[in-house]
Amino acid sequence: MKLDREDLTSGDCDENIEVPALRLKDFLSSKLDLLKLEINGCKTDVLLDCDEALQNVNNVFVLYRSSPREPQAVDLVTRILKDAGFRLHIYGEQKSPRPFLWRRVGSGTDMTLKIFAFRA
Repeated sequence: MKLDREDLTSGDCDENIEVPALRLKDFLSSKLDLLKLEINGCKTDVLLDCDEALQNVNNVFVLYRSSPREPQAVDLVTRILKDAGFRLHIYGEQKSPRPFLWRRVGSGTDMTLKIFAFRA
């Protein structure tokens, strides 16, 4: 089902909105070459739910963003991928060149990582 923006919001971005969702794990029962995850706010939960089904995936890309308002879970994301048999290659986007002195927060995130997971 395709939803238009008007279906998702009434103009107030802080409003909680329910939208229909499908379970990713249900789509991972057959072999898949690439899984790309760019999910705001719940990618760790999705990966935890899919951990056993990740055996059917050859490559995974995760765009990981952390918010200063929430606990970081990059260790959990990488552990799930490593436990599923992936080798990781991680790129960090430079947010703060001197993080001990000053930390830049842009678009609500304080860290962005591009995680490439592949079968070795």
